[in-house]
Amino acid sequence: MQTLYYVSLEESRDGALFVAEARDKKGRFLGVVSEETRLEALDALKALVLEMLLEFADQGENPLQCLYRAARTHGRLELFFHELFPVLLRYKRCRHGLTQSAMAAQLAVAQQVYARLERPGKANPTLATVQRLSVILQEDLLALA
Repeated sequence: MQTLYYVSLEESRDGALFVAEARDKKGRFLGVVSEETRLEALDALKALVLEMLLEFADQGENPLQCLYRAARTHGRLELFFHELFPVLLRYKRCRHGLTQSAMAAQLAVAQQVYARLERPGKANPTLATVQRLSVILQEDLLALA
């Protein structure tokens, strides 16, 4: 079973537009979007939330600590571990004081290839790559799922 993470979600309508707003576990505002459909709004909001979590990771804050892990009874935007992996990878790299270039060199790939691993929606690492990253970072990245 895959671990689910959540942020709080407020949904409303503004005329013909669907409005969605997210806040993290600490009550911090993560973003608001308005789109023509609920699905478009939730997709756009998820992308915005992942970008905010990347910023937290850059600042050395564990992005998973900002998220709910237990189901909330009302409004939630679900984030799956595979969607959060790039954010977590960036956090771990920054915490170890490594650059993307240094990580790429240790993986024997170009920096641009490594950078894709830290981009939500672009990352799709193989199990072998995740295992190599775990060795480099000296942490079992799969155990965090």
